[in-house]
Amino acid sequence: MVDEYIYGTVSRICPEAPVAVLKAMKKHLLPGGAANVACLLTCLSLPTRIMGCLHSNDYPGKFLQGFLNKSGVEQLCINYPAGETIVKQRLMSQNQMLLRIDYENCQNLGDSLSQQAMAYLSQVENDTSLIILSDYAKGFLSDQLVTNIIAWSRNRGISVVVDPKGNDYTKYLGATLLTPNRNEVALAVGKRINNLEELVEAGYQLLKRTENQALIITNGAEGVLVLERDGVFYHLPALSCSHPNVIGAGDAFIAGLTLGISSEAGLLEAACLGIYTAGLAVRKTVSRYPLLSEIVYLLKTQPFTIKQYFKVI
Repeated sequence: MVDEYIYGTVSRICPEAPVAVLKAMKKHLLPGGAANVACLLTCLSLPTRIMGCLHSNDYPGKFLQGFLNKSGVEQLCINYPAGETIVKQRLMSQNQMLLRIDYENCQNLGDSLSQQAMAYLSQVENDTSLIILSDYAKGFLSDQLVTNIIAWSRNRGISVVVDPKGNDYTKYLGATLLTPNRNEVALAVGKRINNLEELVEAGYQLLKRTENQALIITNGAEGVLVLERDGVFYHLPALSCSHPNVIGAGDAFIAGLTLGISSEAGLLEAACLGIYTAGLAVRKTVSRYPLLSEIVYLLKTQPFTIKQYFKVI
C-alpha cells in the first residue's frame, strides 16, 4: 500500500458545511504497510526481500515498485493487475492530520496466488534467516497462507515474527513472536483493557492460545511489555517525544526488533532496539526512516542496561 500526504494551510471554514478548507500546497508519497517495514529494514542495513501482491498498472503501484527498487529491497511480488493499489491519503496542516481517506478494495486473492507465494518462498530458502508477517488484513495473507508460511518456517528453523491483525490468533499458532499493540490485544481477547494489569492478563491469554515463544505488546507512549512463557514479563519505557508523528511507529518498532534478533541479541535488548528505532521514527516529519548510524549514536549517548531500563513487574 501507499501512504499519500497532502500538505496545505487552513485559514477559513467552508460556507457549504462546518468543515475546514485546506489549501493544498504539496503532495508526498511514501511506501505503506509491509513496504514501509521493508524500507525501514534496508535503512538499518539489513538485506531485505518483500513478498506480496503488486498492482503495477496504476500510478501508486508504479511508484511503490520504483521506491522499493531505489531502496534496495528485492521484490518477490506477485503481479496482480486486477484491482487497485491501496492508498491511505492524509490531509495535513501544521503537522496535524485533518482527515484520512482510504482507497481500497480488499479481496482474498485465492489459492493459486497463495501457492505461487509459497513457491517464491522456496526459491529463497537457503539465505532466509527470519520472516516478518506484516498482517494488515488486506487480502494477501489469508489464514491458510499464514498457516503454511509458519509451518514451512518451523520445519526449517526459520524465525517468524508476526505483526498481527483481527480477533482470531489461531492462524498464528507456532510463530516465534507476536507484536500486537494494545488495541489489537483488546480486540483479540474480546474485552476492554483499562490498566497495565489487565493488559498483562490479556497478553498471557494470547500467549497460551498461540504457543509462541514470547509476546511483545506495544503501548504507545506507555512503552512496551515483553511477556515470556515462563511467566516473567518486563515493562520497557518509551523514548520521550513532545510532538510525535506516530504514523508507522509500529512498523519502525518491528524493524528495530528484527535488527536485534538478527544480531543475536537477547529478547529484551532486541525490544530496546525496537523502542529506539520507533522513538527516532516518530521524531521525523517526512522521511520517517531512521538510519543505523542514528541508532548507534543514540546507544552511545543514551546507553542502557537491563537494570537501568527494564523493570520486572
